[in-house]
Amino acid sequence: MIKRNAGILITAACVVVLIGGRVQAQIIASDVTPKKRSNHALEEVIVTATKRDESIQDVSGAVTAVMGTDLQNNNIQEFQDLADLVPSMTVQDENSISIRGLSKTSAAGSSPVAMHVNGVFIDSRGEPFYDLANIEITRGPSGTVYGRNATGGAINVKWARPASEWGVGGNYRQSSLTEEQFQFYVNIPFFGEGDERLLGRMAGMKRRSDGRLDDLFTSNESDPYSVDDQFVRLYLSSMPSDSLQLSLRAVRFESMNGQGITYGSPSLLTRRGGELEKAGSPAPLPDDIQIVRSNPTSRLGDAYDKYTRLEADITWSLTDLPLLSDVDVVLIGGEQRRNFRTIIDIDGTEAAILEGSIDSNLDKRSNAELRFVSASEQAIDWLAGVFWYNSYLETDTNYNVSVYLTQDNLGLPTVPNNPSVLTGLAVEFIGAYREDESLATYASFDFDMNQLLGLSGVEITAGIRQNWDKPTLKNRQNIATISHVQNVPFSLELANDSNVVDGLAKFSATTGEIAARWFYDEDRLVYAKWGRGYRPGFAQRITDLNGNTTQKPVEAEHIDALELGWKGEYFDSQFLLNMSAYYYDYTNLQVTQVTGTAYIDENAASAIIKGLDLEMRWSPSAEFYMQASVGWLDSRYREFCGTDISAPREQADLGCTDDARGDFSGAYLQAAPKTSAAILASYTFSFEGYGTLTPQLKTSWRGEQYRRGYGNPEDLIEGYVSSDIRLTWASPLQTWKVDAFAENIENHTDVFFGSLSPIVVGAETPTLTYFSPLPPRVLGVSLEARF
Repeated sequence: MIKRNAGILITAACVVVLIGGRVQAQIIASDVTPKKRSNHALEEVIVTATKRDESIQDVSGAVTAVMGTDLQNNNIQEFQDLADLVPSMTVQDENSISIRGLSKTSAAGSSPVAMHVNGVFIDSRGEPFYDLANIEITRGPSGTVYGRNATGGAINVKWARPASEWGVGGNYRQSSLTEEQFQFYVNIPFFGEGDERLLGRMAGMKRRSDGRLDDLFTSNESDPYSVDDQFVRLYLSSMPSDSLQLSLRAVRFESMNGQGITYGSPSLLTRRGGELEKAGSPAPLPDDIQIVRSNPTSRLGDAYDKYTRLEADITWSLTDLPLLSDVDVVLIGGEQRRNFRTIIDIDGTEAAILEGSIDSNLDKRSNAELRFVSASEQAIDWLAGVFWYNSYLETDTNYNVSVYLTQDNLGLPTVPNNPSVLTGLAVEFIGAYREDESLATYASFDFDMNQLLGLSGVEITAGIRQNWDKPTLKNRQNIATISHVQNVPFSLELANDSNVVDGLAKFSATTGEIAARWFYDEDRLVYAKWGRGYRPGFAQRITDLNGNTTQKPVEAEHIDALELGWKGEYFDSQFLLNMSAYYYDYTNLQVTQVTGTAYIDENAASAIIKGLDLEMRWSPSAEFYMQASVGWLDSRYREFCGTDISAPREQADLGCTDDARGDFSGAYLQAAPKTSAAILASYTFSFEGYGTLTPQLKTSWRGEQYRRGYGNPEDLIEGYVSSDIRLTWASPLQTWKVDAFAENIENHTDVFFGSLSPIVVGAETPTLTYFSPLPPRVLGVSLEARF
């Protein structure tokens, strides 16, 4: 078993060697290595989706790599912006990412998209994008090298590596959203240019902008979904010898209020339905869903999110080993410690209808991975490794909940008809902690069938992974108190339990994949791939109003995926075209159900997912560049009996039960647009002695999709187009750039990606609220300098 402090040990080892290294070494190659193949050929992109360096055109699977220059030139700083360029990818919020219809469908479950930074699994969103080498998005389950949480795919955000030359640069941006943003980087070769014994790179960002909704009780800078954050990071690298590569990375991130507050904007029907007024709102909300009346920080205090993360990796190249020849030994790991306070206001009013706060006592995530990779070209290449991950989260949670209760619910003598009464509950979970520990071993083999059997251009890949996961859930104390009845102050303690039953569970699964690719031409291949993915379950406890607690763990999800693909290069690598078709059988889906007054996660569904992806890049000249993508997705529940509180049924549908009355078989999964498309195009005009002028267009289409998987018209997001245009002047030496831009030109501020029901539990009139709106139209300028 890898010890819990493995990440710290790796970091300490790197520090020692980085300080002591004095041997001249060769430069470490960039994570994405550009290689010109002709005067106007597109640069070759090297990715690590298989945890070995490989051309993106040679990978047996669908991988998108968005380069750091494209991210910077298009002001892509968050996953919601990134999704515009990736087929069949949708972001409901920065912690809920959907790829090919696989999203987070349960409140307490983990994401089906495995998040990595520099190859280190972090299971969270990370800091805003800046000074990156690239972002790799692997679409489809990666059951061998990623395993846990990779049923939908995996994302790897890679920082720009230190270079062997001095460098400094920065960017300042202002926009009509009262936005100010400053970015900088500094590159330092500590022993002089061209000397790679010790290289360093520092980067940072500070930004602030107004919110996306209008809160009538706050100023613009405090409006919902405003931004006020900053980070600074350091990247050190060294090669003490030709056989040893070392890296050490650290980042500090801080955010205040806006992004730490979850705001709900009630639907139009809810605003007009009267239930919010019954629950305490002094007046109806306006009909405009972009307007709320809340100011939650005045009642609940400020929100914040702060974390420090350390990462390190060591690559030791061993040569001429008996039987194995050349082998790279890679040790990578890190630890993140986070302190946060999250504010939640679901009802969008000044009343305490459904709101609360979550305060972290400790949030620590540690992981380490050791792998052995064959480094010589042989008939059989192989990779084997072991992975360990541990997360520990302890919080204090306070909620105010409005719920209709009967006298029977309250433990009082029943009366005729047992009428329900609107009741305000104050609920506290003190010292709640969730711990997840994961261990996995894996191996992957690449067979060159030309060397083995004389089959020219044919390669077979096979991999297997064994996963073990152990989630634990504990509480020190649960308290439930009635705060008011029918808006009249009242005090009655319903439960005060300091002997809470622990939530325990264990899961294990074998995942893997097998793929075949045929290079029928030097620049073209076809491939077929089958993979099995796994998302672990989690511990869950159900507590009733009398304080009685029982265990009800949620089981793991599984997916069997078949993918066929084709990749090709044309016109001397000036035109690249990749296509893939896929079919998924998705079982044991974790979904959140509403039963009585409680939200309960269950394995209640299965689904069939099928689709097509197409990606293209074209650069017929040094001046013109275009990339485009198209996605078609059909993701539907095969079987699903559930409860949509916003559209209640008087009786159960055929085959369903009273606890889950609705038959949603055939309904589309949430965050799964049926069609998606994007185009990014630019043309550079050169003016001798005066620099260059580059107009650029980015436009994307997202077809209709649902915020939740119930087929409810209230959850339907109509198809929409989102476009940015930019005009960039660059000086003759590219040291100065001025950028004028218009972003989100169509101004679809009425598009919200998330929803939740109910706001008032047990209300006769359904209540529904929306989250995560698109940003408004923004006009602005930015100035960039690089030296």
